[in-house]
Amino acid sequence: MINLSVPVYIQVHANKIVIQRLDNMKSMERVSETPFSNERLIVADYEIATNLMQQMLKALFSDRMFFIPSPSLDICIQQISNFEGPITPFESRMLLDIAERCGGDNVVVEESQTELEPELAKKLLD
Repeated sequence: MINLSVPVYIQVHANKIVIQRLDNMKSMERVSETPFSNERLIVADYEIATNLMQQMLKALFSDRMFFIPSPSLDICIQQISNFEGPITPFESRMLLDIAERCGGDNVVVEESQTELEPELAKKLLD
């Protein structure tokens, strides 16, 4: 059986999402037209952040042929902020929920707030 799992690294910033496919290194960055962050939370509006992420993933996978089934996604998701301290359990759970709602079958929430190199993000998914 062919493994159609695709590794993806997602960074969630204040009102901005960066997504990188780790199989072909294609990436996309978008600033949300409608803010999803506020001064206390990177993701204050779950629906806006989720919809933006879904649109971006759809665009990154638009090159596949119609007869090939949608790949399963292995997602490493990370909140990038200038807040002090680690992310809270609430933030970690929210990131997990967003990634799963966007199609993540295997989701790893990276709790550090320092951007990862693509190789490390891919290794975390193994």
